[in-house]
Amino acid sequence: MKQDNKNILDRLRLAQEFFMQKDYQRALENYHSIEADLKDSPENQPAIWIEIGWNYYLLKQFEHAAAYFEMALESPHMNQKQVFDCLRLTGFCYEFMENPDKALAFLQDALNQPIEDVEKRFVLFEIGKIFYRQNLTKEARPYLEKSLDYFSEEEKDYLRANRYYLGFILFYEKEKRKAEKLFERIISDSKNEADKASGYFGVAHLLYEKQDYDALITCCQTIIRLNPEFFDMETLAFFLCRSYLELEMWDELSIFLPIMM
Repeated sequence: MKQDNKNILDRLRLAQEFFMQKDYQRALENYHSIEADLKDSPENQPAIWIEIGWNYYLLKQFEHAAAYFEMALESPHMNQKQVFDCLRLTGFCYEFMENPDKALAFLQDALNQPIEDVEKRFVLFEIGKIFYRQNLTKEARPYLEKSLDYFSEEEKDYLRANRYYLGFILFYEKEKRKAEKLFERIISDSKNEADKASGYFGVAHLLYEKQDYDALITCCQTIIRLNPEFFDMETLAFFLCRSYLELEMWDELSIFLPIMM
């Protein structure tokens, strides 16, 4: 029995080494081997299922990942943190699998777990993002406002995305000054030039509302310079065409239109 335990521990250490090396496929081979040997040890199974789920998750095999996290959730041998992590990760999996209803069900369940609020910041953000993408901005707002309070300055990608979504919600709800402050924070806090583009994109919407077409042209040109592959060139093209038209810049319009056709 001691020899069997030593063999399992050796494979566990090997699996962890492969995981640290980001060799998730080889880590899975060892974890699945351990899983087979733990069929009569229900108290130890959930920890291995979670590790297997993590490796599938990092391999972007979300269906397999969700299956293992859900299997772990069926076990009575889970502590509160493990339950919370499995719920949130399962929710993330279903979000990646474009099943927002199931994603929301698991993420809402994760929020109800007795875990410190700061640990729930990613869950809050993902719920807000799902509602935002469903055009349910009033539902999204409280989640994004709360998550923004909890992200640290080191979590720059999440802060930028959070400010972007919340900024547009405030824009749609006619709270223009608050929206502008969030877009300006994206611009001022982004070290990477391309990352500033999303902040300028929010500013462009505010300038369009103000009918400040000279500034709007400059803003759109800045976005294209910062990120030539910006995700919403269609809106930028509309802003530029409208600005050239309103300012009677016929030469610019005649040059620009054929490029965009």
